[in-house]
Amino acid sequence: MKTLIFYISSFLVICSISFYQSCRQSDHITCIAFSSFNFNAFDISNAEFKLLKEGDEVYAKKFAFTIEPKTDEVLCKQPQVNIINSAYAYKVDYSQQVFLKDSLKEIEIFSLQDFNAQYPAGAVLNNLFDIPPLTNYAYNYGYSYGVYSPLITLEEIPSSTKDYKFYIKIKTKENQVFIDSLPTIKIKI
Repeated sequence: MKTLIFYISSFLVICSISFYQSCRQSDHITCIAFSSFNFNAFDISNAEFKLLKEGDEVYAKKFAFTIEPKTDEVLCKQPQVNIINSAYAYKVDYSQQVFLKDSLKEIEIFSLQDFNAQYPAGAVLNNLFDIPPLTNYAYNYGYSYGVYSPLITLEEIPSSTKDYKFYIKIKTKENQVFIDSLPTIKIKI
């Protein structure tokens, strides 16, 4: 009889634990993580921006580019609900809550061509561009009017008209590094 009671009690304990584990909230959730970035160059001379291709020409003050983040869903630890937790950016998507696993820390723009005497080939050109804040990049920089925005615009004029191939290096807070380039574009003065 004691053996039967022991087996029944063990069975009930195992069932209770299984039931608890199936009901309790998981400590992991689905998050969004950066997988890559697309860079698109534009001529912003007209209200409808023109997508620039390899070999196209544009005036310096009408040159801009966008950064289009590509993301994947990954499993990540449930964020703690407190006001100082900045490990995740939070967004309400029309029907669901979405957590971002990463955010951008830094963008560097450079070219293998001399821009002017102050910015030789390989120099970081960030001071020459208007770069909006990097917070919550994947969602604040959204798609609108056929362009991923906001635009990163060239604010300076080079020393001469010539072909430029701009490279963009992105560093994230999760220590990922992404490097890619825009098509070669003739920047006119």
